[in-house]
Parts: sequence; C-alpha cells; structure tokens
Amino acid sequence: MPVFSKFIGFIALVILICSCAQVGTISGGPVDDVAPEVKKMTPENKTVRFTGNEFEIEFEDFIKLNNPTQTITVIPPDFNVQTEIKGKTLFLNWEGQLKENTTYSIFLNKTVQDITEGNDSIMQIVFSTGDFLDSISYTAFVKDALTGAPAKGIMVGLFEAKDSLKPMYFAETNANGQATFNYLKQGTYFVRSFEDVNKDLSISKTERVGFHSLPVQLDSSVIDSLPMSLFTPTLPANLTTFSFSSPGAFVVGSNRSLNNAKITLNDNLLSETDYSIITEDSLLLFYQPKEEKSFRLTVNNEFIDDTATVRLTDASKNKPLNIVPPKGNSVNPKELIRFTVFDKIDELDTSKIDLVSLPDSVSITDYGVEVIGNELVFTVNSPTAEKVLFAFDQNALKGKTGAQSTQSTVEIKRLKANELGVLNVDLSAYQEAIVLEVITDGKTIQTIPLNAIKTHQLTNLKPGDYTFKVIIDSNNNGKWDTGDFQNEVQPEEIQLFTEPTKVRANWEIELIILPK
Repeated sequence: MPVFSKFIGFIALVILICSCAQVGTISGGPVDDVAPEVKKMTPENKTVRFTGNEFEIEFEDFIKLNNPTQTITVIPPDFNVQTEIKGKTLFLNWEGQLKENTTYSIFLNKTVQDITEGNDSIMQIVFSTGDFLDSISYTAFVKDALTGAPAKGIMVGLFEAKDSLKPMYFAETNANGQATFNYLKQGTYFVRSFEDVNKDLSISKTERVGFHSLPVQLDSSVIDSLPMSLFTPTLPANLTTFSFSSPGAFVVGSNRSLNNAKITLNDNLLSETDYSIITEDSLLLFYQPKEEKSFRLTVNNEFIDDTATVRLTDASKNKPLNIVPPKGNSVNPKELIRFTVFDKIDELDTSKIDLVSLPDSVSITDYGVEVIGNELVFTVNSPTAEKVLFAFDQNALKGKTGAQSTQSTVEIKRLKANELGVLNVDLSAYQEAIVLEVITDGKTIQTIPLNAIKTHQLTNLKPGDYTFKVIIDSNNNGKWDTGDFQNEVQPEEIQLFTEPTKVRANWEIELIILPK
C-alpha cells in the first residue's frame, strides 16, 4: 500500500476513534409545539349545498383524540358526531336529517392532538345545506381586570340567552386577548368570557369570568373594541392562613376583615390582649404550646365564620426568640425603629443592648426604648448617626413563653430627608371616590383611599421610577372589589398609569393624573 494511502487511512481511524470517545447528551432538537396540520379534507371546508353525513380529514402526522364526546360541539345542535381514526385520517360522521338552507359549524375544542407532544387547537369545520354560508363575523377582546393585560387562552362564548349553560358559538383568545368568530348567523347574543379550566365549555363558579352587561345585536360584522374584564369570582369567606411561628405566636390570615372577631383556640375564648392586629385581615395570636399537638382556631364576626386546624411537631416548638428588624433594615426620617418577635415580650434587659453610631463607631447612649406587645420600639436621638448598629447580647429579651433571645447584631440605616423625594399628586379631575395605589419596582408600596379631597402628598419616597393605579371605588369601601357574575356586577374599574414618574432625592414634584 502506498505511504500516502496508509497516512489517509490512519487519519480516518483517528477521527473515528475520537468521535466515538466523545460523551454527551444527544439533543432532540427544538420542542414541537405545533398543533396537528390538516393535509386534506373531504368534502372541503366551507362546502355549500352539502348533502352528506361525513367528513374525512387527513393530517400531516399521526393523531389521537381527546374525549371527543365532550370536546366536539355542533351548531346548531341537530346531530351528534361519531369519530374514527384510521392511520393519519380522522372520520367524522353522524345520523339524522340536516335542515335546509342552514349553516352548520362543527367545533373541535382541542379534540385532535399530536400523538407525541399532545399539541392541540380549536378547529372549526363549516358547511351549508343552502347556497351560501352565514357570513357575519364578530371580534371580542378580553383583558385581566387587575393588570389590564390582554388575557390569552380564554374561552369567549356567544350565548343565545342570559341563562344559557353553554355557548352557541365559541372561540379562544390569542396573545392580544382577541377572539374572532366567523360564519355567524344574524341574531342577538350574550357575550361571556371564561377560563374553562375543566374544558367543559361552560362557566364554572370558581373560574375567572368576564361579560358584557348588554347583549350584542349582530346584523353585520362587528369588532367590539370594549374589552371584557376577566375577574376571579368572590371566594367564600374563609381563613387563608393558620400557622405557628415559634416560640409563641400563630399567624392568622383571612380573605375577610377580622375586626371585632370572636376568636377561640381549642375552644378557649381569647381576649384582645391575646393577639395583635397586623392588617385588617391578618393578626398574630400569642400562645405558648405545651403538650398539645393539634390546634383548632375558630373566627366569627359579621364577615366570616370559619375554622382551621394545624398540627405541630416537636421541632417546630421551643425555638429561641428571633429579633426581626424593620423592613429593608431602614427607617424614614422621624420614624421610630421597631423590632418584632413572635412572642409577647415579658422582660427587657437594656444592659445587654448596645447602640453604636456608624460610620464613626461612637457609642449611643441618648436613646429611648419601649416594649409594646411583641415590639421593641427605639427612639434614637443622635442626629449624626447615618447608620445605627444594634448589638443584642444573649438573653436581652425574654418572652411570655420563657424563650430568650440569642446574640445578634443588625445595622439600621436612618434615611435623611435630602435622600428622599416628595410627590404631590393631584387627582381632582376624578369626581367619584377613588383609591390610589403607588407602585415601584413592581410592588404596591402605598394604598390611599381618596373621597372628597383628591390631592395627596407622598413623602419620604426613595429615588426611582413610580407608576400608579387608580381604582374607581364604586361602593366607597377603600379597596378594589371583584365582580359578581351571578348578579351581573362588573369588577370595579382600574385605570393604569404605566408611564413612569421619576422621583429624585431632595426634589418635590407636582403630578396631575387625569381620568382615562
């Protein structure tokens, strides 16, 4: 064999060995998210003068069916469709006589799925027994009632009557919140949108829903530019949180007000000194678990009557008293510095607490401290301390449960007025009661009800971009209220002002917000 040929053979062998030696994960390529595509339909879609009782639909790939008896709908409902799959072909057939001069639609509501990935879509097959197809179209839009964002993947139905259980026509919203109906017959329809989580093509009491208050009369094609607001129905009044935070507090939350509630724990009626209100719908309940393993809480007032239980493990009990600093480890000018614990404070040893001014590291002696329930409240009189280092020695605090604090240190920044901004907001163009929500970094930091006076000064704002949400407070209760589909009550209108307003340190800005 010539030397050159031997050399080529050697190189090929090396390449083969190296390629075989590589170890890795074989990629299957991009995920297939395309719904099954129709290759051929017999007779063709949109056929007129139809006289048969079968459609033969050939797909590009192999398919499977998703509960066809539940996901196939015929409009008008003059027959029931039977299904059969042979290879890549779906056969739809039925028995019975079709009406003359009638446009029929067969909706396959995610009935046909890709056999490997399970991709699906809504298909509409249209035919007419007369000389023409009904040609009216209707376009609806759906938005999220809270965020104002387009609602994708939501079912929109056209109902014959206000109390109809299932729609006569239906379509699904796209990424723009748009649902388009074609081949509609003239008539009056009630327009509803719903999430259809259980895929039964009907509105459930627990699903998000939206509706137009008035029916739509379709004599010609319509694009309805007023979006439906999709909202979560009012949930039954109940306790949403009941958990234990060692060493001596239960956290209780509700979806209703807890004001003036009668509270019992393991059938023992508690007094107001046994708990601390956090917000209108949440509180801390102080209690020292002893031998009990299970706790039963009952809350009753004009808004709620509910019971919740929790079971404790030994590991969840008898933990030390953890001292929680203020949110963000910072306080605004003239704001007191509040530390909290999950127990009622029984004893305080100030000799085991040191305060140091930063950055000069000078000990602070001119301060006051007060115990209020489960809070340790400091008044620091040192004007030059930009930051205060709090050093808690072992056993500085003792709770009602007997638990004591561990050694800890924490720095608290005292913000100065010239580090913050002021925003004067004028909403006097609104005539009705409103609620103003102030938003920064995607979080609502203030919620302000405004009724007679529609101006408000926002002080101690950290520099940054701020946006706003205005709630039209129809019932004047100082908060946003969702809708009520059964009683035809729309959710309270929310107007979003997403153009950011920049707040700068030591600046005072005037802002006028006009109704949309």
